[in-house]
Amino acid sequence: MTRLQKLVSVLSLGLCLSGTADGVPLLELPSIPAREEAEVPLEIPATIEAAALNEPLQRGHWTVACARATAALAQAQPLVEALGVFALCAALQDDTEAFGRALQRLREAETSPYYAVLAQSIADLHAKGHARALSALRRLSETHPEDGLTRYFIGEGEYAGGDGEAARQSFTAVLKVWPKHAPAMVALSRLDATDGASDAALQRAIGQMENATQVEPANRAYWRWLAALCERAGQTSRAQAIALQRLQGWQPARH
Repeated sequence: MTRLQKLVSVLSLGLCLSGTADGVPLLELPSIPAREEAEVPLEIPATIEAAALNEPLQRGHWTVACARATAALAQAQPLVEALGVFALCAALQDDTEAFGRALQRLREAETSPYYAVLAQSIADLHAKGHARALSALRRLSETHPEDGLTRYFIGEGEYAGGDGEAARQSFTAVLKVWPKHAPAMVALSRLDATDGASDAALQRAIGQMENATQVEPANRAYWRWLAALCERAGQTSRAQAIALQRLQGWQPARH
């Protein structure tokens, strides 16, 4: 398998920024969706333009964005956005060699740094350098105030720094500009579903996951988390129905 193929392979990144609850990550960087989604076909346009990359990013659909970016580079299309998304994918996968090469090329190609800042910030979050990442991302947000991706990673940095309320505000802001950004929905759900969460908080968490599964119905990780939330909320029959219909018999853990 080539390095390009690895970047768009359907392997879960699973980077947890902080802790777990019942074996489920509380909050994680947007990941390349898990292997169990492999049967979902990817739509790769013959000619890839910036819009074809932006649309999946706005939904948090990394598999599609990474596949399209890789295809554009393989076709030698002179598209800075493709190189930028490729760098983001390399950073998310913690592929230091591919990330280093892509970042160097980005710094040469971008007249106004955007993707290079995002990619470096993701790498810093991997390395637990959330303060450095936040500083760079907040400066970037000043020149890109309506950019959901920048705001999303600010939320990740805030959460990594222990400021859950600021992170909540950032993820909420993402959904105001990108209302179908599934990772922001999942992040808000996990912020609500902490240990000792109230019934109202659990219902909010369930609502966010219902929205996320509508955006990405093939993402079994989302369905698994929704089933776990339903069981926590006492909706055992619904959790079992999700397991049967969406998870091929997976059983929620008993508490």
